[in-house]
Amino acid sequence: MTPLAVAQIMTALVTAILAALVAREAMLGRRMMPTTATGLLLVIVVATLGELRVVPAWGVRDAWLIGYPAVLATYPDGRFVPRWTRWVLAATAVVALGDAAGQGWLLNGQVAGWLLPTVGILFLACQVYRYRRRSTIDERTRVRWPVLFVGWTFVGFTALLMLSGEPIGTGTGWSAAMTAGLGLLIPVGLVIGLVRPQLADVDRLLRESIRWLTLAMAAIGGYLGARLVATAGGWQSVADPAAAAAAVAAALGARRAAVLLADRFVGAAKPDPVRTLAVLGERFEQSLDGPELAGSIARTIADALLLPDVEVTVVGVETASVGRGRATRSETFDVVHQGEPVGVIRAGPRAAESELNPRDRALLRLVATHAGPAMHAVRVVADLRRAREHLVLAREEERRRLRRDLHDDLAPQLAGLALSGAAVRQFVTTDPARAIDLAGQLTDDLRRASQQVREIAYDLRPPVLDDLGLTVAIVDRVALPPDGGGPNVVVDAPENRLELPAAVELAALRIVQEAVTNTRKHARASECRVVLQLDGRDLLVEIRDDGRGFRADVRKGVGLRSIAERAAELGGTSDVRSSPGGTSVLVRLPIAMEAGT
Repeated sequence: MTPLAVAQIMTALVTAILAALVAREAMLGRRMMPTTATGLLLVIVVATLGELRVVPAWGVRDAWLIGYPAVLATYPDGRFVPRWTRWVLAATAVVALGDAAGQGWLLNGQVAGWLLPTVGILFLACQVYRYRRRSTIDERTRVRWPVLFVGWTFVGFTALLMLSGEPIGTGTGWSAAMTAGLGLLIPVGLVIGLVRPQLADVDRLLRESIRWLTLAMAAIGGYLGARLVATAGGWQSVADPAAAAAAVAAALGARRAAVLLADRFVGAAKPDPVRTLAVLGERFEQSLDGPELAGSIARTIADALLLPDVEVTVVGVETASVGRGRATRSETFDVVHQGEPVGVIRAGPRAAESELNPRDRALLRLVATHAGPAMHAVRVVADLRRAREHLVLAREEERRRLRRDLHDDLAPQLAGLALSGAAVRQFVTTDPARAIDLAGQLTDDLRRASQQVREIAYDLRPPVLDDLGLTVAIVDRVALPPDGGGPNVVVDAPENRLELPAAVELAALRIVQEAVTNTRKHARASECRVVLQLDGRDLLVEIRDDGRGFRADVRKGVGLRSIAERAAELGGTSDVRSSPGGTSVLVRLPIAMEAGT
């Protein structure tokens, strides 16, 4: 039995198996529509019968003219993409059936020479369009199987042509047997892509195939080039060793290019989570500055997954991006630390893909989980920096106010006192009565100046806080209604004096003053109640009124912002709620370890 006969028997067996798988998939109604199934069966069966010399050449040609366009137009989900391809397929089917009725007469000669390539190129372009613009990750995985086998078929026929030294498909030897086997590779790839796409990691197979093919082409090119140079230079004795060395050198030099080429056509290799997190940790150690951290995370993701567009945002701090900008079909991954959103990672798919694949999403979620503490630390540092800046500004504003009070109010008053004293001295001998009157005015002015000094000192820190405590200070400053009326202010506090840190006492007093002032100005309330109570290691301060309230969409004024800032300075919180029945301001201030701090 000749090698060709053995190959024909094996081809028939494989054809029967493939046809059975296609028929079973079509009957079960999974994945395959009748058009796809019919096209595949025509390609598989008729191509095999053509190899066995059972069907004439025109029959194989007509079967391919129907089968391959049907597969390319509907693979892998059975839908025509674009939709107009169904009419082109119908036209080619009519031509093929007419040619079959005439036993090859219609497409004989030049007509077949231009029609077959034109139809093939047209439907191949449609498949490329589907792959790049309309396919999902699952559909692209299915399409890559026939692409892989097309590449293997091309490599196989090229090697066969170079090694056999005879026309492909002639005779009955191993060359003809290999030709018969290679003719089935493409149908095998089509069937695997539809029936068992998860049979193996097709991306890895395709990537390795491209990489080894690139290395082989580089080695062959180096070998032929070195041999040509050696022969042309008359160094035939060293031609073979030089060519072999050049082949090895070319292959070694092309390793990096082979990897890049494979990643360019297939996508990045399977990411290594451990290595990615290790690189991320090293970059975290270099800096915890906001922009640098966001940039480090973005670069780590882009390098690990070879993604063209990655954007990382640390909430309230900074945004950094790697790539050309935000992708049109990017996906967002929230970064959460202890239930609090601290950042966002946004990544777009590769140019050859319509969306991120499951491995990409898994690594991005892993990075988001491990980046949470670092982003939280950056936010804390940024908050501390802003708090420090706010404290510096507040200190300078307080100094400016104090300088204004001293310069504009107290200084002129003291200068007037000096002039009054000089006048008393002048008139004490010449006009004693006038001197007595001026001395009385001087006494009144001194009393007013003394009161002015006390008011300035009181604004810095009311003495009543140190002498009698927070409750009495609130009653002294806000409980009594001002001239002209206003809401009745009721203070509800523990009977015993609250032993609080000095900073907490002052902050609570200023917050109550601000809230009561807002009530008097805007609420039109009849009563305002101030509640003070200890809750563990926190002081709770609540100011509520029965006024008209305000809408939720109303922008907060200076008073409410001041309340929130004073609470935040001590690490506390503030919550303002309003309705038509009144407004409530609830502030929680942590108490320091020692009351005197």
